[in-house]
Amino acid sequence: MTVAHDDMTIGSAYDSLHDASISFEDPWDMRSSGISFDDMPLENAERALRAGIAAKRIPRRMECVHDMLCQLGLVRGGFLTNAAALLFCRSAAPLIVCRLYDGASHGILLDEQACFGPLASAHRAACDFSRRMRPFVFAANGDRGDMAAICSEVVLNALVHRDWSRFAPVSLVAYPEHVAVSNPGTIANEALEDGAPSLPDRYASLALDGSFRVRNALLAQALYRFDVFEGQGAGLAWARAECEAQGYALSCRNAEGAAVVSIAPYRQRASAAYRACEQGRDPRIRSYRA
Repeated sequence: MTVAHDDMTIGSAYDSLHDASISFEDPWDMRSSGISFDDMPLENAERALRAGIAAKRIPRRMECVHDMLCQLGLVRGGFLTNAAALLFCRSAAPLIVCRLYDGASHGILLDEQACFGPLASAHRAACDFSRRMRPFVFAANGDRGDMAAICSEVVLNALVHRDWSRFAPVSLVAYPEHVAVSNPGTIANEALEDGAPSLPDRYASLALDGSFRVRNALLAQALYRFDVFEGQGAGLAWARAECEAQGYALSCRNAEGAAVVSIAPYRQRASAAYRACEQGRDPRIRSYRA
């Protein structure tokens, strides 16, 4: 990730939900956050822009940060959009909540972490949590490969494509041999094939022909410009392939208005505890309701 962490809390992207003057005709990430450009931690935006220029995804030298963010659609009328607030400002509420339990019955909470924005800082904190939990969660399956990288991709995908109009964090919950990442906002059924993410070409064709609308297009475009991800709809497909290569299964489902991505060893899928989680009887793997 390219955006620096900033300790100053200047607002939350959620604050704009309570602003009656905002027009709801635009998608949520394109609406005004109510945070002035002058109140933004400038170094966060500068670092993101430098990364985009170095990757040749922003085709010019950095001259005026304000003008460049306006051209990218991240500043409108002197105020940050919600997408920009997520990228550059510290949030008042956690963007991700991580928990580690000793078993499917949740008898003991072994570890917990709330990850606050900016988005990059929250994602980085969740990645650190996934590295800490890795020996406990995946050791029984040989701990092959870099499961932390897979969890990182799944969490980033949840942050980018979640429904940000709902006041709830992304949830990462880990158990022995089972990880579930859930976020407000469902996955389009057309993008799922037998519970697995569509391949990138399938995803792209669905988006182009209008079968479903890509959520948070401005946020996704900004992350691509800042060289955070490729923006080709390939994240979950890559994670699925990596899991299969390491003896794990990645599945996706919708449950009570949330999208849930689960990772578990193939042999674990037959256990009663895992089936209970997959069938939605275990409330701990669900996203917090709005």
